[in-house]
Amino acid sequence: MANWLTTKDIAERTGLSPHTIKNYIHRNLNGMPQPEQYFNRTPVWSEEVIQGWVDSRRKLSPKQKPKEEETQL
Repeated sequence: MANWLTTKDIAERTGLSPHTIKNYIHRNLNGMPQPEQYFNRTPVWSEEVIQGWVDSRRKLSPKQKPKEEETQL
């Protein structure tokens, strides 16, 4: 059985605001998948689908420079 995530849950996991997540959905931006189900009027996604979306976003974003303390042995 899937563990369902709301826009608030996704925002907390990604660091994006719930408003940004809602805009991604309504405007079909950044590859945000459409909700898999609705509970009452609340859109929800499975953890697997959101993790796939997060992973695909990471592949598209430029790599960040490692912090100085991470580069020292």
